[in-house]
Amino acid sequence: MKLGYVGDSSYRTVIEHCKEVALGVNEDTEAVIVESSMIEGPRDLPLLNTNLAVRNLISTPALQAEFHQVLGLVEGFAVTYLYGFMSKERLGDLLEMTYSTRFLAGEIGSQLGFVQGTGLACSSDTKMAVRQLTEVEGMLQSMKYRGEILLGVTRDYQICSLQFGHFTGGFALFTELATANPQAFYEWCLGEEEEPHLYEQSVSVCTLLSYPPFPYNTEVGFSIKAPSGAERHLYRMSIDRCEVAYSATWGKDIFEAMRRCRKTIDNCRAYNKEIQYRIDFGRRQKFLLNQEKWLSLGGE
Repeated sequence: MKLGYVGDSSYRTVIEHCKEVALGVNEDTEAVIVESSMIEGPRDLPLLNTNLAVRNLISTPALQAEFHQVLGLVEGFAVTYLYGFMSKERLGDLLEMTYSTRFLAGEIGSQLGFVQGTGLACSSDTKMAVRQLTEVEGMLQSMKYRGEILLGVTRDYQICSLQFGHFTGGFALFTELATANPQAFYEWCLGEEEEPHLYEQSVSVCTLLSYPPFPYNTEVGFSIKAPSGAERHLYRMSIDRCEVAYSATWGKDIFEAMRRCRKTIDNCRAYNKEIQYRIDFGRRQKFLLNQEKWLSLGGE
């Protein structure tokens, strides 16, 4: 299926990891992925990651407040996140991920949104632990939303946030654990494919690669160089004129995942002597729903 992508910063991430996704829309495009849920997209093609109901919801505070009340979303601090895809009928496999927003190891430095993280596939009983998931799924179905979602979950298993649209950190961790090319998940959302899944007994890790003077100056047009062997584990995105990349890998335990991630970074360092990244990826994570699995895979 020929998909188009509309967006500015993460288009390379999606295009380079899917089979038939092209930037923009042309006469051969059959459906469109938008980066942000506030992007309207063409009206005559199926849209992923947005629709009119979502855009109205986000842009209308009164509707948003009512939406949160109906779903029982709480005010609170998310200690873990669930990322996945919503099809025409239901939510697919969910990834539980924990991630850091600080630029430097030790949780210091600039706040950048997503810097390094770790992901595990959720088990089938996630809806029993997070009761609001059933209501969220039903609401998204009634809104005819199809595409990516990101849910924040508090320490007492309540959903405190819901984000529509593409999220590169989650996409990278999810793709590394997927049993199929990520395009299969987009096509499943459109009803064109059988449901793909995540590997359950594996773990994924990722960390942000960049050049100085990032993040203090993003107007310098650097790009991460990489050999072909490392390229498949890089998830590139643009921040102003600066291009950064997430190095993401998977393993049957955390030690294998971290070793593969370090190998990818070392391969990139051969081309980028001044590359910078956090070295504490995959360490001392806390999972709310998958802590037992995390410990069995070598987690601390």
